[in-house]
Amino acid sequence: MIAIADRKPANSLLIASGVLFLALVAGALVASPTGLRAALAAAVLAPAAVVVIRAPRVALHGLVVWFVTFGLLRRLSSGVSPKQAWGDPLILVGAVVWVILLLIAIRSGGFRGRSRLTNSILALWGLLALSALNPAQGGLTVGLSGALLVVVPMSAFVVGRTLVDDRTFNRLLRLAAWLGLATAVYGLAQTFIGFPPWDAAWIDDGGYAALNVGSVTRAFSSFSAASEYAGFLGLAVVSWVATARGARRWPLTAAALLLLATSLWFESSRGIIVLTVIAVGAMVSARLGVPLWRAVLIGVFCLAALPIVFSWLTPAQFSGDAAGQLAQHQVEGLTDPLGEGSTLPLHMAMVRDGITSAFENPLGTGVGSFTIAGEKYGGVAGGSEGDPGRVPFAAGLPGLVAYFAVVVLAVRRSYRLAVERRDPLALAALGIVLITALQWLNGGHYALMFWPWLVLGWVDTNVQLRPKTPLAPIPKVQTAP
Repeated sequence: MIAIADRKPANSLLIASGVLFLALVAGALVASPTGLRAALAAAVLAPAAVVVIRAPRVALHGLVVWFVTFGLLRRLSSGVSPKQAWGDPLILVGAVVWVILLLIAIRSGGFRGRSRLTNSILALWGLLALSALNPAQGGLTVGLSGALLVVVPMSAFVVGRTLVDDRTFNRLLRLAAWLGLATAVYGLAQTFIGFPPWDAAWIDDGGYAALNVGSVTRAFSSFSAASEYAGFLGLAVVSWVATARGARRWPLTAAALLLLATSLWFESSRGIIVLTVIAVGAMVSARLGVPLWRAVLIGVFCLAALPIVFSWLTPAQFSGDAAGQLAQHQVEGLTDPLGEGSTLPLHMAMVRDGITSAFENPLGTGVGSFTIAGEKYGGVAGGSEGDPGRVPFAAGLPGLVAYFAVVVLAVRRSYRLAVERRDPLALAALGIVLITALQWLNGGHYALMFWPWLVLGWVDTNVQLRPKTPLAPIPKVQTAP
């Protein structure tokens, strides 16, 4: 008891010293305009480090908010702090917090009671981390930067196994549900009112081709990319659908889903619409106790019928304003997925090329090659827009095998748990795993990438597997956002 008591003042002194050091660093950096972002990162990291050590579950909530507002924060600071050639120091905030959370999770037994899902994820994690040393990607800087964007967020799986109990997961869902509404309003304002100065400046300076639909720029809300915004809207839809219980809450749920659906439609990405249908359909099937193989058959039938349904519901003509062009873009892709108005054939070709590369280059090129790090630091820039194409480009044939093992086990375990429990948390976990499909390793989706890994960690500790070293049981709660 005395030793424990003596340790607390030492820990407090260590934390205070760290905070003081970061404050001095921030003060030195803020004197230079080019160091403003670094000063901001140091100023945020100081209290964040204290919170994550003292209350790691609270830090998880802070991470969700941080990543949702990350793109907006970068745009607001761009006007007064020029871009640094060595990268954006704000990215380090989330990475450092994930590393501290990982260390806490490991100390709490994050690797105990490993299942096949755990071992397959650890194998993929290790292969991607090892690929950061591959010299073919253009140097160690490229590899380490790619690992920062992809490998570090995957540590959320170990964190989810240890630190995310039912109560914490429920609160995270509630937070995502309400943040989804706030970002939806922001995105609709960008579409129908216009982009504020900081967003317009980013479009002119750092926009990309996929941001434009004809003469219209897609909404991206507070995120770093329009696709990230669309994915988070889908995650919010899953959160509201999973917790839609009780007649008194139906009007609120219906209003929230209407707002999210409207924002999704006018964001004008077709893939997230299809993934939302798949995720919600799987959640309903699991809630009804439908076996997985039958749910897959139903899903294939629904996807085949989706173009026909949209062709019945959509008008023959569209207006020439922004809303009309965005809606027309949606309809052209959804009613004719393989036609000229759809980019699906292009995406499929890119995934095919990525998978083929696993046989042409069995060792891969490195994790930095399919992230922005390859382009930024003069390394190899390539890969695919989907995970099946990214993984073999980074880790070769072993990475591709490990990835497909993770996908099969993750979907089976998530669906199994959803059928067994049929509660909002298990259904939401299944929905999140599916709504983020093909983007689990997209290092540019800061607000999304960690969600499937965090959720799979929670699933792994809750599915009935009889591990050799069982983890402590976690009490279940069932509440709505």
